[in-house]
This record gives sequence, C-alpha cells and structure tokens, in this order.
Amino acid sequence: MGGKTVSAAETSIRMLGGFSVTVGGQRVGDRWRLRKAKTLVKLLALAPGHRLHREIVVDRLWRDADPQATANNLHQLMHTIRRMMGAGSMTLSDDVVRLCPAGGLTVDVDVFERAAADGLRTGNITELQAAVDQWTGPLLPEDQYADWAEDHRDRLNETHAAVATLLGSKLFELGKAEAALALLEPLASLRPLDEQLHQVLIEVLAALGRRWEAIETYERLRRGLDDAYAAEPEPQTKALYHRLLSRGGKPILDAHPDAQQRHSPHTKTLIGRRPEWERLYSSWRRASAGESHLFLISGEAGIGKTHLAPVFQ
Repeated sequence: MGGKTVSAAETSIRMLGGFSVTVGGQRVGDRWRLRKAKTLVKLLALAPGHRLHREIVVDRLWRDADPQATANNLHQLMHTIRRMMGAGSMTLSDDVVRLCPAGGLTVDVDVFERAAADGLRTGNITELQAAVDQWTGPLLPEDQYADWAEDHRDRLNETHAAVATLLGSKLFELGKAEAALALLEPLASLRPLDEQLHQVLIEVLAALGRRWEAIETYERLRRGLDDAYAAEPEPQTKALYHRLLSRGGKPILDAHPDAQQRHSPHTKTLIGRRPEWERLYSSWRRASAGESHLFLISGEAGIGKTHLAPVFQ
C-alpha cells in the first residue's frame, strides 16, 4: 500500500476464525515484516475505542525491556503498519496509540458483540440468528496461547454460547427441534461443562425421540462436573433427568420438578445405586444394539426391579 493515505472508513479487520485486514477493498498481505506489528493491530482492534495508552502497549509487547528501546520499537512498528494499512491507520498522541482515529473502522468482533447484545436483550429470534451468523469461529486461532488474547477469547466464547443456547431454546419452542439440534450439538461437544446449553440439548433430544441419547448427555455432563469441580448438576437439570427416567418412552419436559409428582406413577428414585445403574444401563445399550432385544432384570424381592423396569421400555 506504500504511504498512500486511505480513508479509515475503508478499513475492515477480521479476527473471528482468523486474522485479516482489508483496506480500500484490497486485502493487506499476510507477510507482515514485523510480527509484533500485526500483534499491535490486534491489540488495538480488541481495545475499547480502539485505543490504548502507550504504557499498556509497551507492557504487552516488550515487558521488562529498556524504555529507550521500547520507544524506538514502537515507532518502528507504527511505521510498518502505516506502510501496509495507510498513513492514517495509526497515530500516537498524548501517549495514546489509536487505530484508525478518523473513524469508520469495522471490526468483526464489534459487529458480533453488538448483534449478540441486541439478541440477548430482546430474545428476538431474528436478532439472535443474526448474531450467530456473525460468528465465524473462535478469536484469533493463531494466538491461541497468547496471554493478552485469553480474556477476550473467553468473553467472546461465553457470549456466543449464550446466544446459541437462547436461539436453540427459541427454535425448540417453535417446533424446530432439528434446527435446534444442528445448532447445539456441535457446540456441546466443545463445551462439555456448559449446563445451560446441555439442559436445552437434553430437551431437544428427548423431543426428537432420542431419549437414551438425552440420558447419555446428562450422564456425560454429570461426570464432567464431578471430575472438574466435584459438583453436581443443578436441581433443574436433575429434575429433567429424573423425568426422562420416569415415563418409559414419554418423558415429561415441563419446567417444574413437582410436575413429576402430579403426572408420573414412578416418582421414586434409586438412591445410592448410581454405579449399579450405570452398569445396568451399559448392558442394556449393548443388548439393544445387537440382534436380540430381550433384556432380563432379575434379583431378590424388594430391591427395585418393578421401579426400574419402565425405564428400559
């Protein structure tokens, strides 16, 4: 691009799913002579107002370096960036480094976060879908282990999950369970401890008649929470699980745990028998996957055979 001045309104920076810069409709080449020049653009693109105090920039890029050397290094980086993105692309004034100070800069992270805020505030399915459509992948995969990107990445991942979960719930309410499943299932594999997401996924699977997959989803969540935090699922999630077990092939998926008491003749639970239950469940899955579908539950009188049998219908 040389030293040509280009309007900031023509500058677009993409960071979701990968980094790229477009100026005047032309993509800036990936051959940044100084890697820290690219990092400086990323730092400013993620910063509020696309500006940072000089001391913060220095701390991010040259921690513990000689002050005189960092001053020269910063000016060198800014010179490189101006050559690639245009003379007005970056300024240093009053110890504040600014990216495209003339305004009009478009950053995909900003676009996504605005759309997500609108969707989460209104719950409008069109706005939620618009936010999900803006998500093209996690933040800056090439900087996966960079300390300066970690907080931004976590924030954006949480926002995306919240939007997708709410959208999945809205789709489910509209009877679009398949669309909800397509949205939530891949995300759940990436977020195995996201309980709100799994609550909706379990309901969707059950509504599609995939009851045992819903039960498996709960069990994976329970084991994950136990392994990671020595914690149990929330009462609402447990209630959903018990309702899945209580009605044979017809789970009750209303939101109130006491509905189980009103509607189900099988309201008891097996207390203190989780290992036995998991072995039994595993055996049932192997039997149902084979040619024979006969499954016999035997044992002494009074141990709960009658209570357990409807679960395996």
